[in-house]
This record gives sequence, structure tokens and C-alpha cells, in this order.
Amino acid sequence: MRRRGAIMDIQSLLPYIGGAIVIILLLLIVTIGYVKAPPDTAYIISGLRKKIIVGKASIKIPFLERLDKLSLKLIPIDVKTSSMVPTADYINIQVDAAVNVKVGSDSNKLELAAQNFLNQNSDYMARVAREVLEGNMREIVGRMRLEEMVSDRQKFAELVKENAMPDLAAMGLNIVSFNVQNFTDANGVIDDLGIDNISQIKKKAAIAKAEADRQANDARVAAEREIAIKNNDLSIQKAELKKVADVKQATADAAYEIEKENQRKTIEVTSADANIAKQEREVLLSWLPPLGSSIREAMFSFLL
Repeated sequence: MRRRGAIMDIQSLLPYIGGAIVIILLLLIVTIGYVKAPPDTAYIISGLRKKIIVGKASIKIPFLERLDKLSLKLIPIDVKTSSMVPTADYINIQVDAAVNVKVGSDSNKLELAAQNFLNQNSDYMARVAREVLEGNMREIVGRMRLEEMVSDRQKFAELVKENAMPDLAAMGLNIVSFNVQNFTDANGVIDDLGIDNISQIKKKAAIAKAEADRQANDARVAAEREIAIKNNDLSIQKAELKKVADVKQATADAAYEIEKENQRKTIEVTSADANIAKQEREVLLSWLPPLGSSIREAMFSFLL
């Protein structure tokens, strides 16, 4: 009876034991299988399912799923043609460019990059991309004339990017930047182009300076002419004002002289009249009999 009771007790505990085992297993799976991908690396979980995580956390089931990594870091590449390449005008040159590539962020690019570069380092990815870029760069060199490439590096870079993008996209890569560093040739043709450009620039600068000097001289002459005209107008105005002033002064002087002469004549006439009156008085006095002075003066006043 005791044995049967013990068995019944164990059987009643089995569901609890099973639940505890499941919980423990789940905890182990979560603890052991917990993974979190950094922003610059993609984690690819495969096995029971396929999942790509970037900058997120997930659970990898131990023994049943595997974890692979794919670098998403920016990859700098120095792309240089390994030998001389003839241009469209048959001039052999070498090209050096600085390029940055990285795995595309969309799911399709991630899938393609995972197929080509899973668990590979950046050096391997750079070598593969460099070969693709160099081949496309050589192709564009053969299409363009040297002077066109040297004078418009941006156009050359854009053509190489357009040409290389389909090949790199098939690997899951994007071109972030493409900058031409240098064009070189063995015969000094590029240097001669530079000398010619310098000569053209100097010529244009000399022409521009001569034109600027001419315009400055024209402006100076125009300014001097304007000043001369204004000075001449001012002189004429001064002369006219002086003439008016002189006329007024002459008129005033003439009027003064006339008034002076009139006053002189008036004084002379007055003086003459006084002298005549005096003489007449003396004559009359001489005709009167000798009388007292007072009587004579009274008679003289009466006669007058």
C-alpha cells in the first residue's frame, strides 16, 4: 500500500516536473542563444529559419541554428589601373581613384552580400570590389579623350560609377563615393595640357585686365570731363554774376558821380547867388547917403 501510494504521489508530480524542465530548457535557450547585432554588422541566423538582424537582438536556437556575420562597415579602396590604358585619342595613361563602398542596407542587397561575403573580412571585400572597379575604369578611359577626362574629372567619375554599379550591385555592394586622385602619362602630355591651360588662363587674365584698365580709364576720363564741364559752368556763372555786379556797381558809381556833380553845381549856384547878392548889397550901400550903420542896414533890408 505504501509503495502504491508513493507511485501515485510521483505520478501526480510529473506534470510539475515536466513544466519545470521545459522552463529550464527555455531559460537555457534564451541565455545561450541570445544574440544582439551591432549597427555595423549583420547577423544571419539560419537552420530552422532564416533571419537577418542589424542593430537588434534575437534568439538563436542552440544546435539547431547557426549564426554567421556580414560586415556592413564602410570599405575604403585605392583603385589604380595596374598598367597603362589607351584613351580614345590613343594616349596611354594611368588613373588613381579613391573609392568607398559598403553593403547595401535593403534586404535584397543583404541577401546578395551574404551569398558573396559571409564571414569574410573587409580586406577580402575590398580586393573583389577593386577588381570590378579597375575593369570598369579601364573601359571608361578607352571611351574618353584625355583632355576631356583631365578637364572634367567629375564626369569621368560619374561614368565609372554608372558602369560599375550593376556589377557591384549583383554582389550586394553600393558605391558611396568615387573621387579621381590623379591622371598620369609617360610622355608629359598631361603636363603640356596644364601648360597650355595656364597660357590660356594668363591670356584671358591679361585680356580681362586690359579691359578693366580701359574701363577704368574711360571712367576716369568721363569723370574728369564731367568735372571740367562743371568747373566751366561754374566759371561762366561766376563771370555772369561778376558782370551783373560790375554793372550794378558802375550804375551806382555813375549815380553817385551825377549826384555829386548836382550837389557841386547846387553849391556853386548857391555860392554865386550869394556872391551876387553880396555885390548888389554893396552897390546899394554905396549909393545910400552916409547914415548910421543901423539905419543903413534897415534901409537895405527894406530895398531888398
